[in-house]
Amino acid sequence: METDYVKKRSLYQRTGVQEYWIADRERRTVEVWRLEGARASSELYQAGEIKSTLIPALAVEVSSLWQ
Repeated sequence: METDYVKKRSLYQRTGVQEYWIADRERRTVEVWRLEGARASSELYQAGEIKSTLIPALAVEVSSLWQ
């Protein structure tokens, strides 16, 4: 997971990837990173629905990932 949280995140920010999701099976969480201009922010989800800001039709119920 360190690769996802550190190396890939840094690479994706440098190359302009606007949205990046990290699903952690052990913690049962999804962290969604979004790049807006030069600023990156993240939200941590443990339940509920996540909707992509880039792909309007993409929505995922967090609990469905662990079934």
